[in-house]
Amino acid sequence: MQTSVPARRVLDDGRVAITFEPRGGTIRALPGLPSGEHPAYIAVGEVTHLADGIVKLHAFAGQLSRRHMRLIVQLLVEQEYRVAYVDRAPGRVMPMAEQIEQGDWKGWWRIDLISTIERRACMTIMPRESAGAGADGSVGGRLSDTCAP
Repeated sequence: MQTSVPARRVLDDGRVAITFEPRGGTIRALPGLPSGEHPAYIAVGEVTHLADGIVKLHAFAGQLSRRHMRLIVQLLVEQEYRVAYVDRAPGRVMPMAEQIEQGDWKGWWRIDLISTIERRACMTIMPRESAGAGADGSVGGRLSDTCAP
């Protein structure tokens, strides 16, 4: 009897994409939308299940953008994870995360995945016309909290 290995999963936001291979917990960041069986990637890292709702992201190398990170958060929440611990090289930061300052995980980063998704769902971009000019005279979109009471 042969068991089948789950297929590689692709998530995209219309501009960039990530792939996820559940058999090994490998995430690859793609520079655009995938084409072909083995698309080129610009970053790769590992996902390790630690406990119910807790995952570790580590061994990432390459150019991982904020867009890619948002897709990774989406993927982890869909898999029912609540918290991710992330290993980063000293002096490097982690978007959407807080650095741990004490204990066994000192120096690592912690992402509250649920809060990150909820915060993202509440934020929308105001059109340039309604945003007005900034203090420096620039005109551009700004975030508006649509979940405020």
